[in-house]
Amino acid sequence: MTKTTLLPDLRQAITFTIYGRPQQRGSKQAVLIPKRGGGWVEKNGRPIVAAKDDNPNSKAWMSQVRDAAREAFQGELIRGPVRLTVRFYFTRPKNHFRTGSKAHLLRDDAPTWHAQTPDLDKLTRCLADSLTGVVLADDKQIAAYGERMGKFWTTDAERAEVTIEQL
Repeated sequence: MTKTTLLPDLRQAITFTIYGRPQQRGSKQAVLIPKRGGGWVEKNGRPIVAAKDDNPNSKAWMSQVRDAAREAFQGELIRGPVRLTVRFYFTRPKNHFRTGSKAHLLRDDAPTWHAQTPDLDKLTRCLADSLTGVVLADDKQIAAYGERMGKFWTTDAERAEVTIEQL
């Protein structure tokens, strides 16, 4: 589901939805780059260290984000400041619901807020990194986050709903 709407100042707000379980960028892990004959690749007498994410699922999610962003936005890369609003939706686990004939109702002690992993900041970092080179020239252009941003429970499909507004 993709749509583009005009704001009062005639700047476009880019909105799109990515279906599937939102993924976070994992913590960075340092990796030494090995040489073919043994040892490590060096520069100026020091081994070269690369960083990789420890979440193998983030790559496929980032590809989905890029595809949805390309479908929603085909213009020149935005180069000015933007506000990013993302709402991440996760399926409620079965233990949030009652049992038997009332299995469709939430339990009284079911949490209102999604306050568990994955981290909101890591989810946002993964999504923002995906927008670089597709919608934004660089994710450092994100100058503000929307006030309705967060992680939420859903009984529908897991997804991320994205809005990018030029400031």
